[in-house]
Amino acid sequence: MLLALLNSAAYISDGARADIAGSDLMKHAKPYFISPAFAFVAYPNRDSTPFRKFYNIPEAETVVRGTLRYQGFPEFIKALVELGWLDETKKTWLTEGLTWADVTQKTIGAADANERCVLTDTRDRERLREADSTLVTRIKELCTFPDESETTRIIAGLRWVGLFSSEIVKPRGGNLLDTLCAQLETLMKYEPGERDLVMLQHKFVVEWEDGREVNPHTIKNLDFMVFMRLIFRTPSHQRWKPMEAQVDTPRWPSRSVCRVGLRRSLYWTVC
Repeated sequence: MLLALLNSAAYISDGARADIAGSDLMKHAKPYFISPAFAFVAYPNRDSTPFRKFYNIPEAETVVRGTLRYQGFPEFIKALVELGWLDETKKTWLTEGLTWADVTQKTIGAADANERCVLTDTRDRERLREADSTLVTRIKELCTFPDESETTRIIAGLRWVGLFSSEIVKPRGGNLLDTLCAQLETLMKYEPGERDLVMLQHKFVVEWEDGREVNPHTIKNLDFMVFMRLIFRTPSHQRWKPMEAQVDTPRWPSRSVCRVGLRRSLYWTVC
């Protein structure tokens, strides 16, 4: 999934093709409303331009396939990109025996691997406690954070991942991306009884000949469809991917959904 975040994207906007470089993809994430229960953002997913021809809607002025994520996700991933953690190239220095703080230092070019400030003068205790460490200072130099609150949140997230810790790294694949993935697999694995969520929306906005535009949030019988599925994971099918269930099985009518003639409906399925 992390590697897919570096894919370039293309879509149709106001009748013209728009292209986005993979390195800029997270900058194009925008708030996207589906339900008040979810704070989503959306960004283009790979090449959407063939779908106008595929679904025989050449008159469509805007065609885009997007990815939904929770708010805050793009900014965090953008920081990982700017810090170099999504790099697939081999690193000769990425070997056994390094701590996560050591790897972070080498990755971002910090002067040392200190994550905490050392209190050396009791008279300046409060000031030193609030001072940034070497790693955090370097991260602020490399990343463009939208505001101070986001700076605090993202750095706290990097700390939660363990990128400043003294824990010994277990390198995977000799590169930073695979090594980071291994760490995230450990931290974010589903436990028995926990559940995943897949949200999929197909939205068609129709403009009649007289110029009237159909708003899919007010119409009662056409062009708006939302599917939400809760996926329960147990050890017996821990590796089962929820998107496979949504797209590849007959009970998930992804092909028929992408037609211009849909009833407004909401599906809740728990398995």
